[in-house]
Amino acid sequence: MSSQEVTADAGIQETKQTKKLLDALASPRRRHLIHALSDQPGPVTVEELAEEIHRRESEAGETTHPQQIAVSLHHLHLPKLATRKLLEYDTARKEVTPTCETDDASYALTSAGFHD
Repeated sequence: MSSQEVTADAGIQETKQTKKLLDALASPRRRHLIHALSDQPGPVTVEELAEEIHRRESEAGETTHPQQIAVSLHHLHLPKLATRKLLEYDTARKEVTPTCETDDASYALTSAGFHD
């Protein structure tokens, strides 16, 4: 394999990873979730995250009830982010733990202009 092929393969892999990250963070709720979770020193419950996301969304003019947010986190957003290793989610305990990837994603969002 030539060095050009290796470079091309690395570029394709990087592009696929970037697309997966962008897909995972396309939802404003997931962006709020990543920022909120990156502020936590350890595990947090889905209900606590829902309350924090409710606060953040309310500041942006959204009016979704925290319980509805918790349901969407549990069934949609947390599994998607956990699959991509951006956080750890214990579905039985409904507990979310930030990882170093959580902080990396939060930093990437901030760098791209998606602030809290």
